[in-house]
Amino acid sequence: MALAAQKSVASLMRKTLDRQAALARVKFSFKKKQVEQILLSYVRDGNPEQFNELVKVLRDCPLNDNNFRILFEDSLSCVVLLGRELKPFVDALCCIEWASREEELVEMYSRFVLSLVTAHTYHYSRIMASLIKLFKPDGENWQDSPSPEMVSQWSNIHTIIAQIVAVMPLTSDLLMQTYYR
Repeated sequence: MALAAQKSVASLMRKTLDRQAALARVKFSFKKKQVEQILLSYVRDGNPEQFNELVKVLRDCPLNDNNFRILFEDSLSCVVLLGRELKPFVDALCCIEWASREEELVEMYSRFVLSLVTAHTYHYSRIMASLIKLFKPDGENWQDSPSPEMVSQWSNIHTIIAQIVAVMPLTSDLLMQTYYR
Protein backbone atom coordinates (compact mmCIF):
# COMPACT_ATOMS: atom_id res chain seq x y z
CA MET A 1 0.00 0.00 0.00
CA ALA A 2 2.83 2.41 0.88
CA LEU A 3 4.53 1.68 -2.45
CA ALA A 4 1.32 2.50 -4.35
CA ALA A 5 0.99 5.78 -2.42
CA GLN A 6 4.61 6.70 -3.24
CA LYS A 7 4.04 5.98 -6.94
CA SER A 8 0.87 8.07 -6.84
CA VAL A 9 2.66 10.99 -5.19
CA ALA A 10 5.57 10.69 -7.64
CA SER A 11 3.13 10.60 -10.53
CA LEU A 12 1.33 13.72 -9.30
CA MET A 13 4.64 15.53 -8.80
CA ARG A 14 5.74 14.57 -12.33
CA LYS A 15 2.46 15.85 -13.77
CA THR A 16 2.81 19.12 -11.83
CA LEU A 17 6.38 19.61 -13.04
CA ASP A 18 5.38 18.80 -16.63
CA ARG A 19 2.48 21.27 -16.43
CA GLN A 20 4.76 24.00 -15.03
CA ALA A 21 7.31 23.38 -17.79
CA ALA A 22 4.56 23.58 -20.41
CA LEU A 23 3.30 26.87 -18.96
CA ALA A 24 6.82 28.28 -18.94
CA ARG A 25 7.19 27.45 -22.66
CA VAL A 26 3.84 29.04 -23.49
CA LYS A 27 4.89 32.30 -21.81
CA PHE A 28 8.03 32.62 -23.92
CA SER A 29 8.73 35.74 -25.90
CA PHE A 30 11.18 36.02 -28.78
CA LYS A 31 13.55 38.96 -28.88
CA LYS A 32 14.64 40.49 -32.17
CA LYS A 33 17.56 38.61 -33.72
CA GLN A 34 17.25 35.81 -31.12
CA VAL A 35 16.20 33.19 -33.67
CA GLU A 36 18.93 34.34 -36.04
CA GLN A 37 21.53 34.02 -33.27
CA ILE A 38 20.34 30.49 -32.43
CA LEU A 39 20.54 29.43 -36.07
CA LEU A 40 23.99 30.98 -36.49
CA SER A 41 25.21 29.28 -33.34
CA TYR A 42 23.96 25.94 -34.62
CA VAL A 43 25.35 26.30 -38.15
CA ARG A 44 28.70 27.88 -37.29
CA ASP A 45 29.50 26.39 -33.89
CA GLY A 46 27.48 23.17 -33.94
CA ASN A 47 25.59 24.04 -30.72
CA PRO A 48 22.44 21.89 -30.84
CA GLU A 49 20.93 22.69 -27.41
CA GLN A 50 19.29 26.05 -28.21
CA PHE A 51 18.44 24.91 -31.73
CA ASN A 52 16.65 21.79 -30.47
CA GLU A 53 14.81 23.81 -27.83
CA LEU A 54 13.73 26.34 -30.48
CA VAL A 55 12.37 23.57 -32.71
CA LYS A 56 10.55 22.03 -29.74
CA VAL A 57 8.98 25.37 -28.79
CA LEU A 58 7.87 25.97 -32.38
CA ARG A 59 6.24 22.54 -32.53
CA ASP A 60 4.63 22.59 -29.08
CA CYS A 61 3.55 26.17 -28.49
CA PRO A 62 1.17 28.37 -30.44
CA LEU A 63 2.67 31.73 -31.35
CA ASN A 64 1.10 35.07 -30.61
CA ASP A 65 1.33 37.69 -33.39
CA ASN A 66 4.39 39.39 -31.90
CA ASN A 67 6.37 36.14 -31.64
CA PHE A 68 5.21 35.19 -35.14
CA ARG A 69 6.44 38.53 -36.51
CA ILE A 70 9.85 38.28 -34.83
CA LEU A 71 10.28 34.63 -35.84
CA PHE A 72 9.61 35.27 -39.51
CA GLU A 73 11.54 38.54 -39.64
CA ASP A 74 14.56 36.70 -38.24
CA SER A 75 13.99 33.68 -40.47
CA LEU A 76 13.64 35.88 -43.54
CA SER A 77 16.89 37.68 -42.75
CA CYS A 78 18.81 34.39 -42.63
CA VAL A 79 17.15 32.31 -45.36
CA VAL A 80 20.60 31.67 -46.78
CA LEU A 81 21.44 29.65 -43.64
CA LEU A 82 18.46 27.32 -43.97
CA GLY A 83 20.28 24.48 -45.70
CA ARG A 84 19.52 20.79 -45.43
CA GLU A 85 20.94 20.56 -41.90
CA LEU A 86 18.21 22.93 -40.72
CA LYS A 87 15.38 20.76 -42.06
CA PRO A 88 13.88 20.27 -38.55
CA PHE A 89 13.58 24.05 -38.23
CA VAL A 90 12.01 24.39 -41.69
CA ASP A 91 9.61 21.55 -40.88
CA ALA A 92 8.60 23.31 -37.66
CA LEU A 93 8.01 26.58 -39.56
CA CYS A 94 5.78 24.72 -42.03
CA CYS A 95 3.56 23.55 -39.17
CA ILE A 96 2.98 27.01 -37.69
CA GLU A 97 -0.55 28.31 -38.11
CA TRP A 98 -0.35 31.33 -40.45
CA ALA A 99 -3.26 31.27 -42.92
CA SER A 100 -5.81 32.87 -40.58
CA ARG A 101 -3.56 35.68 -39.32
CA GLU A 102 -3.86 39.33 -40.25
CA GLU A 103 -2.86 40.32 -43.79
CA GLU A 104 0.54 41.78 -42.84
CA LEU A 105 1.61 38.52 -41.17
CA VAL A 106 0.31 36.39 -44.05
CA GLU A 107 2.37 38.54 -46.44
CA MET A 108 5.43 38.13 -44.22
CA TYR A 109 4.98 34.35 -44.25
CA SER A 110 4.55 34.47 -48.01
CA ARG A 111 7.80 36.44 -48.47
CA PHE A 112 9.60 33.93 -46.29
CA VAL A 113 8.28 30.91 -48.20
CA LEU A 114 9.10 32.44 -51.59
CA SER A 115 12.61 33.32 -50.44
CA LEU A 116 13.13 29.86 -49.00
CA VAL A 117 12.02 27.87 -52.05
CA THR A 118 13.99 30.05 -54.46
CA ALA A 119 17.15 29.95 -52.32
CA HIS A 120 16.88 26.25 -51.43
CA THR A 121 14.80 24.35 -53.97
CA TYR A 122 15.17 21.11 -51.99
CA HIS A 123 12.72 22.54 -49.43
CA TYR A 124 10.09 22.92 -52.16
CA SER A 125 8.43 19.53 -51.67
CA ARG A 126 8.02 20.02 -47.91
CA ILE A 127 6.65 23.54 -48.35
CA MET A 128 4.16 22.50 -51.03
CA ALA A 129 3.05 19.44 -49.07
CA SER A 130 2.36 21.61 -46.03
CA LEU A 131 0.40 24.13 -48.13
CA ILE A 132 -1.68 21.46 -49.85
CA LYS A 133 -2.40 19.79 -46.51
CA LEU A 134 -4.02 23.03 -45.35
CA PHE A 135 -6.65 22.69 -48.08
CA LYS A 136 -7.85 19.51 -46.39
CA PRO A 137 -9.01 20.62 -42.94
CA ASP A 138 -9.28 17.92 -40.32
CA GLY A 139 -12.75 17.36 -38.94
CA GLU A 140 -14.29 20.20 -40.92
CA ASN A 141 -17.95 19.47 -41.48
CA TRP A 142 -19.98 22.01 -43.37
CA GLN A 143 -23.26 21.37 -45.15
CA ASP A 144 -23.66 23.79 -48.08
CA SER A 145 -20.53 25.91 -48.03
CA PRO A 146 -17.38 26.49 -46.02
CA SER A 147 -17.23 29.23 -43.41
CA PRO A 148 -15.99 32.69 -44.46
CA GLU A 149 -12.89 32.11 -42.31
CA MET A 150 -12.12 28.90 -44.20
CA VAL A 151 -12.59 30.63 -47.56
CA SER A 152 -10.18 33.38 -46.45
CA GLN A 153 -7.60 30.82 -45.35
CA TRP A 154 -7.93 28.95 -48.66
CA SER A 155 -7.44 32.22 -50.50
CA ASN A 156 -4.22 32.88 -48.57
CA ILE A 157 -2.94 29.37 -49.29
CA HIS A 158 -3.84 29.61 -52.97
CA THR A 159 -2.08 32.98 -53.26
CA ILE A 160 1.19 31.57 -51.92
CA ILE A 161 1.01 28.54 -54.20
CA ALA A 162 0.32 30.79 -57.20
CA GLN A 163 3.29 33.01 -56.26
CA ILE A 164 5.60 30.00 -56.04
CA VAL A 165 4.43 28.68 -59.41
CA ALA A 166 4.85 32.17 -60.94
CA VAL A 167 8.45 32.39 -59.69
CA MET A 168 9.29 28.76 -60.46
CA PRO A 169 7.11 27.78 -63.48
CA LEU A 170 8.44 24.23 -63.73
CA THR A 171 7.04 23.53 -60.28
CA SER A 172 3.48 23.22 -61.55
CA ASP A 173 4.20 19.59 -62.52
CA LEU A 174 5.73 18.95 -59.10
CA LEU A 175 2.70 20.57 -57.50
CA MET A 176 0.40 18.03 -59.11
CA GLN A 177 2.67 15.17 -58.00
CA THR A 178 2.63 16.55 -54.45
CA TYR A 179 -1.17 16.84 -54.50
CA TYR A 180 -1.71 13.24 -55.55
CA ARG A 181 0.67 11.71 -52.98
